[in-house]
Amino acid sequence: MEIFKKTYLWKILRKIKKAYQRFDVTRWKIEKCDGKQLTPSLQREIQEIVKKNLGIYFLTAEKAKNLTNNLHCTIDGYPPSSLRYIKDAIPIVLCANNDFAPYMAVMLQSLLDNSNSQRKYHFIIFEQDFTDKTKKLLTKQISSLDYCTIDFINTKNALKEIPSLPYKSRFSKDIFSRFLIPYWLDKYPKVIYCDSDMLAKADIAELYDFDIQSYCIGAVVNQWVFSNINKQKYSAFANFAVFTILDNWSNYINSGLLLFNTKIFKEKFSFQDLYKFTIYYINRYKKIFPDQDILSLLIKNNFYQLPPEWNHCWEKSIKADAYPFGTKETNAKIIHFTSSIKPWKNLPEIANNPDAISYKDYAKNVALYNLIHSKENIMQ
Repeated sequence: MEIFKKTYLWKILRKIKKAYQRFDVTRWKIEKCDGKQLTPSLQREIQEIVKKNLGIYFLTAEKAKNLTNNLHCTIDGYPPSSLRYIKDAIPIVLCANNDFAPYMAVMLQSLLDNSNSQRKYHFIIFEQDFTDKTKKLLTKQISSLDYCTIDFINTKNALKEIPSLPYKSRFSKDIFSRFLIPYWLDKYPKVIYCDSDMLAKADIAELYDFDIQSYCIGAVVNQWVFSNINKQKYSAFANFAVFTILDNWSNYINSGLLLFNTKIFKEKFSFQDLYKFTIYYINRYKKIFPDQDILSLLIKNNFYQLPPEWNHCWEKSIKADAYPFGTKETNAKIIHFTSSIKPWKNLPEIANNPDAISYKDYAKNVALYNLIHSKENIMQ
């Protein structure tokens, strides 16, 4: 035994044990706060426990800041020469890589199916690697509607200074494309951004018509956060870095659907400041939802709270009190498929789900979606 204690393996096992014990004690300290009324002092207490006892940092503050020292933080090709301004049009930005384009095409189809021929719609697709065939099929998709226009904007050069996330992550740099909206599309007073894993059930013009007053952005409060605050279950936030520095947890948004007030956003945040904070944040902290965290931390309470039906999250948890699959919001106007179980997957647990069936009803009319899924069926 004494010989084994001197080995490298023994040292590793000891470190693992100590880390687990520290995490277990920290978890217990935070769980003691559950069930209490959330006050600013209780929030600060939880934040301090997490900062001192959990490994939420990737780099030190100094090293993270040094990464931005020699960066230009400018937008190349500002504004893009291929970007049009269409008077009185409703600008809607969608973003995807070529692999995810078929699902973005389904979201686009749902927007088209719920559109109003008395309005104009300008669909602006942010992308970095679309093939000519992908662009051709998406263009053809809207060609029968003379009140709709589509443009493709390559964001590769604009985002080149943002490094890939410095640890294993399901997020790509594409998520930061939405940050370009207030600066590139500033001829439009308001611009809508939608994630691609969504399905519209209403005319997006209704959302555009919201008067978000002097706020720089309109967004829906994050439903998961809102639910846990109501349940007084603060230990759910312990593993996420943003909740150690966010002033008010109730101001945490879901960035999957945004309504930008371009003028006010630009006045409040220069692109350089936004860019530098982005690079600092993704290198400083672990366990993050990059774009969502960054917007929540910067805008704080300066956002117009949109009704939750405009970004209803469709998700499932193994916990009994979690939302089941399906629209808890019976009047949901946009369904956001945030879980890993997506409606386009052929899984038994969603075989008869009405939302999954509705999604596939839209999908069957989308050439780009059928192209990829017909290939998958042949391979099976």
